[in-house]
Amino acid sequence: MYGASTLRFNVTANGATVVTGPSSRSLAGRSATPPSAPSPSPPLSWRLLQSGGFYPGAYCTTMPEGQQAPNMCPQGVSALQECQAHCIASQHPSMCMGLTWQAPVPPPLPPPPLCNRNCTMVAMPAVNGTGAFHAGLYNLTQAGSVTSLAACNALCLQDPACVQTTWSPRPADPCVMYQAIYNRTQIIPGAEGFVKCAAGSVYPRCAHVIPQGPATASSCTLYQAIDLTQPPVPASGVTNYLLLGRILREQHDYPATFPAAARHHQPSDSAGRGQAGTPTTAVVMTMTT
Repeated sequence: MYGASTLRFNVTANGATVVTGPSSRSLAGRSATPPSAPSPSPPLSWRLLQSGGFYPGAYCTTMPEGQQAPNMCPQGVSALQECQAHCIASQHPSMCMGLTWQAPVPPPLPPPPLCNRNCTMVAMPAVNGTGAFHAGLYNLTQAGSVTSLAACNALCLQDPACVQTTWSPRPADPCVMYQAIYNRTQIIPGAEGFVKCAAGSVYPRCAHVIPQGPATASSCTLYQAIDLTQPPVPASGVTNYLLLGRILREQHDYPATFPAAARHHQPSDSAGRGQAGTPTTAVVMTMTT
């Protein structure tokens, strides 16, 4: 009822094309080379980044006793090894990429709340005719089409994630919007900084800044990202570790180089990858493989 048939197909292996056939029976008795097994993931290990200080970044939060919040810092940790175990056991979306370890300290005073309604932009004080601005996490190209300082600040007021703008008259990307700012300022000739605060605010200390130090009373602070583009912050008794071998599900990249006119926003670490104009929501802190 059925006639004999011949099956032929092509398989590409290691750049060469192999033609098989006329029948699978003709392969009987031949030994096939099994495909190579994928390389196992490298084991996780720790690298000491800083002793007596830490790099800024995105880290866990602490709430008053009895209250809960997403991405809580581990409590009651008594040893560095226990803190490291918490980091390794973390899961997406709070995947831990590093940590700081220190003796338990009282939490710092919280920063002013982030303004999302009825806000105003407050100028940072000028130093020798040049405005200062907070270091932080920014998106270089988000406001690339903006051509005036007024439009730059208006765009920040419309964006709930924006906490600061910097303005520098230059051909490309004069307006830069920040999504997080540190309690540390920079002064770059020709640049101006403006922080978003509640309406009626006059002094820039109204800004919603990340405190100078892990915002936790715990001795174990887990980081979801570590910003190696910023200088480390001195802190007595604090050690900062990077977890090597972990890969996140999502990676944001910045261009490796910037135009000369944009260097006041250029990270000091030129190891960044990606293409110019890649839209991102945050500076890449660190990525390890």
